[in-house]
Amino acid sequence: MTDAVQTVVSAAEYARMAETNTPTELIAGVIVVTPAPTPEHQQCSASLSRAVYPLIPNGRLYYAPIDVYFDESNVVQPDLVWVSEGGRCTVGAKWLEGPPDLIVEYQRHGVYVPGDAFESPVLAGRAVDVGAIFAP
Repeated sequence: MTDAVQTVVSAAEYARMAETNTPTELIAGVIVVTPAPTPEHQQCSASLSRAVYPLIPNGRLYYAPIDVYFDESNVVQPDLVWVSEGGRCTVGAKWLEGPPDLIVEYQRHGVYVPGDAFESPVLAGRAVDVGAIFAP
């Protein structure tokens, strides 16, 4: 049996890779490639986008795949990213750089029913009916 060898790369090297729609991230300097999202994941991601969009007061909402640069070893592709006007995240030619105001990563855990809500700690007074989004 052969052990896998992981090559550590920088964000600059990652940025020189060819553009792709394959989910690819740089985590702790290691390029991580995952399979395409499932149809359920895509449907929930679209529902999340529709639910969150009317809640944002300003700025822009971005959808996966989009790179978010945190440092030379970490560039991730969240499902949904909000960058507010005047926030700490800047929009560059290749990626978003710095911490966005909101990151959403969809992962299904448990069962939700209509009426189950999530209230954002960032968007005070605004809530999303997660039961409607993740309903079976």
